[in-house]
Amino acid sequence: MSKRPTYQEPEKRVKELEQASSEIMRTKEELLLEKTRLESLINYSSLAIVTLDKDHNIISFNNDFGKLFQFKESDIVGENLDKIISGREYIDDAMSYTKDTLGGKAIHGSAKRKRKDGTTIDVEFFGVPVIIDGKVTGAYGIYKDISEQIQAAQALRENEERNRTMLETMYNGFGIQDKNGVFTYVNKRLCEMLKYQRGELVGRPVTDFLDKNNRAILKQQLEKRRWKQFNSYELTWTAKDNVKVYTIISPGVIHDAKGRVKIFFADVTGVSERKKVEEALMESEHLYRTLIENSLTGIYMIRKGEFVFANQNFRMLTGYSGDDLESLDPVDIVHPKHRERIRNRVESRLRGEGVPSEYEIQTVQKDGTIKDMLLKAAMVTFEQQPAVLGNLIDITEQKSTERALKESEEKYRTILESIEDGYFEVDLAGTLTFFNVSICKILGYSLDELIGMNSREYTDKKDDKKLYQAFNKVYTTGHPIKTFDWAIIRKDGTKRHIDTSISLIKGLEGHPIGFRGVVRDITEKKKIEEALRQSEAKYRNILESIEEGYYEVDLEGKFTFFNDSFHKILGYTKDELLEAQRLGAGIYIKKPYTLEKIGLAVREELDK
Repeated sequence: MSKRPTYQEPEKRVKELEQASSEIMRTKEELLLEKTRLESLINYSSLAIVTLDKDHNIISFNNDFGKLFQFKESDIVGENLDKIISGREYIDDAMSYTKDTLGGKAIHGSAKRKRKDGTTIDVEFFGVPVIIDGKVTGAYGIYKDISEQIQAAQALRENEERNRTMLETMYNGFGIQDKNGVFTYVNKRLCEMLKYQRGELVGRPVTDFLDKNNRAILKQQLEKRRWKQFNSYELTWTAKDNVKVYTIISPGVIHDAKGRVKIFFADVTGVSERKKVEEALMESEHLYRTLIENSLTGIYMIRKGEFVFANQNFRMLTGYSGDDLESLDPVDIVHPKHRERIRNRVESRLRGEGVPSEYEIQTVQKDGTIKDMLLKAAMVTFEQQPAVLGNLIDITEQKSTERALKESEEKYRTILESIEDGYFEVDLAGTLTFFNVSICKILGYSLDELIGMNSREYTDKKDDKKLYQAFNKVYTTGHPIKTFDWAIIRKDGTKRHIDTSISLIKGLEGHPIGFRGVVRDITEKKKIEEALRQSEAKYRNILESIEEGYYEVDLEGKFTFFNDSFHKILGYTKDELLEAQRLGAGIYIKKPYTLEKIGLAVREELDK
């Protein structure tokens, strides 16, 4: 039989139920409090948070989610999250993350998502599944806008790329070293300068590429950089082919937050070509200084009315030492009669006015000797100030020679002008270059009219060829012609005959440069000769026409002339008579007389 319950058992049961109810209420309150805390955390979080059900539909979201994606609760609650914020472009990516979350896996990633207005933003997101009794009942989506961060990272990458491109394409070399002086970066130009591949430089100490002296220079400069002293300095590297590479280093250093050296860097300017130019310039300067000091020309420079330079020959020409010239007014070396002119020209030249650059002066040496000088001067800039650079050439002997030559020329010109015969000089083309007054008289032209006149202009056309042949013979053989006559036409149109000597004129190098000759007017002589010829012809014709024999003999009894009647009387032809006389043979005549007897009779007649 069952035991009948006592009144204490229901009371116990009521107490248990009351206690269970209290626990439930406490648990409910705790859950409510936890929910309130969670909702507060979600609502007041700086992150965009969305609550999802097991189908990934939106249950709720906080204000930051609404602001981030530009939605209100009424717009999207109950809608699928992926379709709302992924759009067509990113839906597949979003659903792959959703699948992992709904599979109970927490996810983290970054991607692009769509806002209500269609704009795209970069977000970092977390997907947290809600699991109850081992089952996924929903999820939380947490989003953070990282657009600015992405843009900053992109800008940083672009800036790094731009800087790297700039470093790689810059004309100068560039290198970065760690605090121990080991290369961590070198640009292309530095590799080219040192003739190493990048891999052969990076990871090696800078000192590997320097000799002992330049290592010491680098060590000293690195210490200065540690104390933020950044002065450029020269450093000579040893390239891979052992050629010295001269550079100027422009250094820099980067410190960490505690002020400790983090890296060294330097801009490396190649100056090897400049060094070569400097060395060439030094050699050139030495060469020109040697040339100037050993020049036969006196070279000087005047600035602000004082000598600033005078070479050895200038000091020798003037007789003044370098110390003398430093305290000497430049015009004091000039002859007093030229000083005012020279002073004015120097001042005009310094003012930039046009003055002759070359002229002759006389100078007075320290010992009082007067010399003739040729002065050449030009404006120059010396130490950023205007100066006069001049050359002084001693022409004393030349001037003496010129004076002697002038006197000699004057003497011979006087002689030439006083003789009756004409004197001429022509170039190789036959153009008159010099002549005396007698030539003017012979040709009938004035001095000005004859200068530059060619021989063809006054030669009788009939004698052109004859004249050319005569001059050409002298030119080709070099032998003079002592006498040559040809006909000329004077200015007034009258024809005259002249007799000329022709000889070759040679230049300093021995080459023919023209002809010279003496001319005599033989027109009257020609007329007399012609009259005599005509007279002889006239009387010869008379003697030939008489019947008596007529002859002439010289003092030796030899025939100089006989007429036709004479040789006919003797019974000889003219040629036979002359031939017999040439051979010295006796001449027999038809009458009992011999030629000798005739000759004897002639001598007797002459003796009388």
